[in-house]
Amino acid sequence: MKFKAKILVSKKPAVLNPEEKAIADGLKKSGFMTVSNVTTGKYITVEFKEITLDEAVETCQKMCRRFLINPVTEVFEIESVEMELS
Repeated sequence: MKFKAKILVSKKPAVLNPEEKAIADGLKKSGFMTVSNVTTGKYITVEFKEITLDEAVETCQKMCRRFLINPVTEVFEIESVEMELS
């Protein structure tokens, strides 16, 4: 079977991210005064073939821990793993 995984990588809450602060400050200066926090990150999609759902989830976890994130400063969330219908 074919699967597509969607992974969200973001900074750990304790890690200072100047980009996030700059975006939040810019939004407030633009009149969006109700903004209290901004989080940025990267969105990764991975496609698999000839794999089961359990194997796809396990492989995503391994890829994130070994390659896709910096475990000192980043966390990941597997948003979804869906079967491709082609």
